[in-house]
Amino acid sequence: MPHYIARSDYPETARTLIQATADATGLLLPTSGLDSAAATVREELAKQVAENSEVAEIVQALEQQYDAYVSATGRGLLAQSAPLPTADELGAQFEAFLADRERPGS
Repeated sequence: MPHYIARSDYPETARTLIQATADATGLLLPTSGLDSAAATVREELAKQVAENSEVAEIVQALEQQYDAYVSATGRGLLAQSAPLPTADELGAQFEAFLADRERPGS
């Protein structure tokens, strides 16, 4: 799940967990209801981002930061055993991002 929607319903996460459980156990578990719900949420998120240029800029910046991190380290954030950043660390990064946007000539 993208971290910028962590407090929202995101059926893709449940579908992924159920599928991982099915893969690990060999069970056949139904996910079709979650598949359609996940598609609906993806479409709604895309619509919200497209309709608000400020949100679109923030999402684009977050995605670019993630892509730069993956390029530099060769791994994603959740594919490692290192601890996740704290709320204070994330807040500091977000504040730095906003401060950079407020500078004249930025």
